[in-house]
Amino acid sequence: MKKIFLSVAAAAAFAVPPVMNAQVNSPDAAGYIERGRLMFDDANYRGCLDQMGHALGLTDVPSDREEAEFYYARAAMAVPGMDALPLLEKFLADYPASQRRTQVQLYIGDCYYDRGEWAAALKAYALFDNDCLNPSEAESRNYRLAFCLLKMGEYGERFYQGLLNTKQYGNEARFYLGYIAYHNKEYDKAAELFKSVRPGEAPTDMVPYYMAQIYFMRKDYRRALEQAKALLASGSGDAQFRSETERVAGESMYALGDEKGAVDYLRRYASSVESPLPSALYILGVDDFRNGRYEKTIERMTPVTPEHSSIGQSAYLYIGQAYCKLDNYNAATMALDKAARMDYDPQVTETAMYNLAVAGLQGGRVPFGSSVARFEEFLASYPDSRYAPEVEEYVINGYMTDNNPAAALRAVNAIKNPSEKVLAAKQQVLYMLGSRELQTNETAAALSHFLEASRMGNLNASLANECNLWMGECLYRQGKYAEAVKSYNSFIRSASRNNPNLPLAYYDLGYARFAQKQFADAKTDFTRAIEAAKGMKNSPVSSNVNLSDAYNRLADSYYYSSDFASAASAYEKAYSLNPKAGDYPMYQQGLMKGLQRDHNGKIEILSAMTSRFPTSSLVPSALLEMGESYGELGRDDRAIETYTALAARYPNTAQGRQGTLLLAMTYLNNGNRAQAIAQYKKVVQNYPTSDEARAASDDLKHLMADEGRLGEYAKFMDNVPNAPKVETAELAALSLESTEKALESGMTETAYDRAVEVIETFPDSPQAVRALAIKGEIEAAQGKAEPALATYRELESRASSSSDMNTARMGILRVCRDLGNHEQVIETADALLESSSLGSSQKSEVAYTKAVALAASGRGNEAVELWRAVGADTDDIYGTKSAFDLAQYYFENGRTDDALAEVNRLIDANPPHDYWLARGFILLSDIQRKQGKTFEADEYLKSLKENYPGTETDIFQMIETRLKD
Repeated sequence: MKKIFLSVAAAAAFAVPPVMNAQVNSPDAAGYIERGRLMFDDANYRGCLDQMGHALGLTDVPSDREEAEFYYARAAMAVPGMDALPLLEKFLADYPASQRRTQVQLYIGDCYYDRGEWAAALKAYALFDNDCLNPSEAESRNYRLAFCLLKMGEYGERFYQGLLNTKQYGNEARFYLGYIAYHNKEYDKAAELFKSVRPGEAPTDMVPYYMAQIYFMRKDYRRALEQAKALLASGSGDAQFRSETERVAGESMYALGDEKGAVDYLRRYASSVESPLPSALYILGVDDFRNGRYEKTIERMTPVTPEHSSIGQSAYLYIGQAYCKLDNYNAATMALDKAARMDYDPQVTETAMYNLAVAGLQGGRVPFGSSVARFEEFLASYPDSRYAPEVEEYVINGYMTDNNPAAALRAVNAIKNPSEKVLAAKQQVLYMLGSRELQTNETAAALSHFLEASRMGNLNASLANECNLWMGECLYRQGKYAEAVKSYNSFIRSASRNNPNLPLAYYDLGYARFAQKQFADAKTDFTRAIEAAKGMKNSPVSSNVNLSDAYNRLADSYYYSSDFASAASAYEKAYSLNPKAGDYPMYQQGLMKGLQRDHNGKIEILSAMTSRFPTSSLVPSALLEMGESYGELGRDDRAIETYTALAARYPNTAQGRQGTLLLAMTYLNNGNRAQAIAQYKKVVQNYPTSDEARAASDDLKHLMADEGRLGEYAKFMDNVPNAPKVETAELAALSLESTEKALESGMTETAYDRAVEVIETFPDSPQAVRALAIKGEIEAAQGKAEPALATYRELESRASSSSDMNTARMGILRVCRDLGNHEQVIETADALLESSSLGSSQKSEVAYTKAVALAASGRGNEAVELWRAVGADTDDIYGTKSAFDLAQYYFENGRTDDALAEVNRLIDANPPHDYWLARGFILLSDIQRKQGKTFEADEYLKSLKENYPGTETDIFQMIETRLKD
């Protein structure tokens, strides 16, 4: 309501006994008081102040001073710029028994009233009642008291009712009673009261305003418009009321069908108030949309969307359609999704559903929102809609877009009379479902779906043939190599020569033939795979890494066919294609030289291999092979030197143990029986539970028997703890089996204790290596980083195979990552990435972990390259994390456009890792907020909050924090 300040009416002169002996012109205090009182009666308040001031300077008579101070304070109330309140309060304090006390209390209330301090005025008026006032003063008090109550939100109906029949305040009382009825939504009562008010000055000049509002509320738009126009023409009311009147006029005109005229009024209204009402903004937004002003449409409609009504729903629809016109299908999808979720207007819901489908086909997305479910609801709600046939297709495509082929298949099967387009979609769905299942090793289910899709070749022959390729992969994984060969050949026969999967088919066919030991055919297949891949840049086999693997397998096929020269050539080619992981082909080249009796060549290659790959798990085997070749060449001194180095550098490995045993045998072959016996004893003493110790004990027994020293032999064996016995290996195997069973059953502490027991009881057995891996795994899981690191270091020193070495180094990598030891992470990652035996999933983890360590070490450019490479495969968890970290890194370093491109690529890939996808949407919101796209930024967060299927607290905290800012 308008803030109305009413001037204080002149109070009736307070009747006091006349000073009979005072003369108006008397120079004493009485004369000044009389002259001042007469000036007050004539409204000469400044003169009154002057006379009363002189009087107060001339007299100490209490009664004279009381009268002078009273009039001085009264006159101050009427002089602008003077503060009478302290004077009135001082009067009460100085004259507590004054007959004027009630009037002064009334005047104090009036001072607060004129200041607009309604609570203070109410308190002052409450200190007395009307019995002490004359009728005029009582009416004044009641009027002001009622107005104070009204301003305090308590209304004052009983006081206004009491003033209805008064001449002084009756008209205003009727106005305020009408105003109270209006605010109580009693519009009929308010209208009757307003009609009885005589037009005049404020506040009664606002009657046309409230009548216009009442007519508008009653939907009597014609009379509302008349009243509003009359009020605007009169120029009455302040700016606030004029703006609201413009709105009533505009919205009434719109309701009457004059949309152009309405817009003119509403534009003036919207430009003159800070927060225009949603109803007005909606009308302006519709006009903007119809006239192609799409950015303005979004700006107008956004404040309308919080309305829980049909215009809120319709506002989302217009925003979505405007974004479609601007080719921003992501923002369009979120707005249309909101409109489709609301049910205020079925026609708007139906239209929003259809537009949502269209935007989705253009790539629009809602965080974790499955538009498909709403499409299915749409079909259930609007089965006869003109959009129904298209929506059926959108249901299938939507499930495919949402990476939910199983649901898409259910939707297809639910359609009674599927069209050819729907059946074609079904074939695609079966293919996607099989691919997803193959990735998760659900081989039997994948095979079934690929088989069904392949039988629909009349719809898409090319896709049906692709199924043959993946059916071959399923059969290969099931060990059905002969059937896999048939599937691969079926694909090859029908595939075009430029099919990017053709090299992969030959490659997989070679593996299937290799598994059947059909090495001649395998050689042919791997050769074809290599030749086909060379001419294609987009084939999975065309990368240097995979092409190198094909050459390795081709070489293996030559090797098993005893064509050692061809094998060596193929291994050399494998090395040249991927030298960073070339330890295996280089090692194999050395072996091929040995098999061709070129022991010098073998030694040369293996020596170079150990220098180039000093951390390779094949180094111990290479040294072992070099020692044997030295022996073949009769160079026992170099053989002894090599075996000694092997035993010293890798004492805990199987090769180290074998080297020690071969060292003893070399001494024996060289005729040095004393050294041979010493070395045999060393094997038994150092590795009492090993297979090598059993072999050494047998040779030692014969040697010492030949020298008549069997007693010494027996005593020696008795004095070596855990000396070889028949049951040792069996006991070690059983102990490890017990350990693994405890771990699988979740008995972590038991598994840990048993692993330690295996390590301590059978330290040199192969089982001890596996036990170390279990021990390190448990320690790491329990957060015991330092002990875990020590365990993995010990495992690294004992690793005899690539697999064991990779296990040790992966453990070291993860523990150092958790400890924040970035340099050690980088060093270990480099060693792992050089291994040709590291699995693809492990490689992605290693590369990702290295990238994080590089970034933390200030080597961001190197981290970017790794993140980009690993992030190419977002099906892998570390690929998704790499893609996110790359986008986040760009954003934090001010490269907003690059960050936007990367996060969009991540989201478009729709990876199956919900947490990181959610983080991607949050980052997208941050980027958009930085770009000033507040609507999109907020809507992404709201949609994510509604749709995110996970329960991670930090996701919801990130959302809430950003929405509050």
